[in-house]
Amino acid sequence: WELPEVNWKQSCEDYIRELGLLYIDCVFMLFSDKYKVTDIYSKMCVAMALHGIPFFVICTMSGDVIDEKNWRMLQCDFQRKDIQVRMFNPHQPHDMLGTLIADFFKEVSWNRSSSDKEITKDLSDDILGQTVRLKNLEKKPELNGRVGVCIGFAKEQSRYRVRIINDGVETDLALKQDCISILKPKLLGCMVRIHGLESRPELNGRFGFVDAFLRDSERYRVFVPDRPGRAMALALKSANLEQVTSVAGARPITEDASDAKPAPPRRTPE
Repeated sequence: WELPEVNWKQSCEDYIRELGLLYIDCVFMLFSDKYKVTDIYSKMCVAMALHGIPFFVICTMSGDVIDEKNWRMLQCDFQRKDIQVRMFNPHQPHDMLGTLIADFFKEVSWNRSSSDKEITKDLSDDILGQTVRLKNLEKKPELNGRVGVCIGFAKEQSRYRVRIINDGVETDLALKQDCISILKPKLLGCMVRIHGLESRPELNGRFGFVDAFLRDSERYRVFVPDRPGRAMALALKSANLEQVTSVAGARPITEDASDAKPAPPRRTPE
């Protein structure tokens, strides 16, 4: 993930929560040996360690040969915080990647072994692990607008399990579907096929491109070809969109003679 710059002023705690790092399997902290801001990186590592977030710190070589003096200084800076940093040589990637991948799988396997399979079974990736915003809560209105992550669905209660951080403590809530809205949808930047539209059934089966998520209306903005060189911008719910990797079966758009605009008349020289 993109690390902060030198003039970064935000606290590590806020940064971790905003990026959702509390809910992912592992963090790879990558930086070049040209741009070393070890103080900021060390603070981020310590904050992640306190929350139990698995992470690996990787420094990428910018040249062909390791500068041994700078490399020892870099290691010392991190070792003061008991943080291991690995040097990645793009010209000889296997030297480091073999060990890194093995360590990565150990971390992920341990993390996932503690998840409750009953509440994640058969739950779509469209909602599982997604960042959601709380809304329409009447018993705890102070939580409306808070952000959390969907970690499962309790079938016996017909409620989604949402994890939030409350005063630095992880809290799990059981919420109805109309009490959450997805904030980071996975369809952004994808090709989709429209289906299930009742207001404009003629658009069902058409293909489009998702370029934005409209948080106010909780819909996707989809560009659908309308005329050659033009597109319609539609605001559609995720329930009416299916991600596709191919547009096989799509029909070419042709300019209808009745819709074509007449060309402006030519001026003849006098």
